[in-house]
Amino acid sequence: MLGNEDQVEHFITTMKQNEINWYSGETTTFGDRLAGAREASGMTQRQLAKNLGIKLSTLKNWEHDVSEP
Repeated sequence: MLGNEDQVEHFITTMKQNEINWYSGETTTFGDRLAGAREASGMTQRQLAKNLGIKLSTLKNWEHDVSEP
């Protein structure tokens, strides 16, 4: 049986081996890409929503993958 430190190390190693890159091309969502593009442009959610002519709540829903356009 493993000691506490060994169990923790084993757990961390196992998690790293099974880690998913949520921002890889295979796993990104529309909301991830939208938020990333907005942040890269230096815009706030409020600014982008205004520029798109949509409600702020709509943009937030898109970025949180609650809904899509």
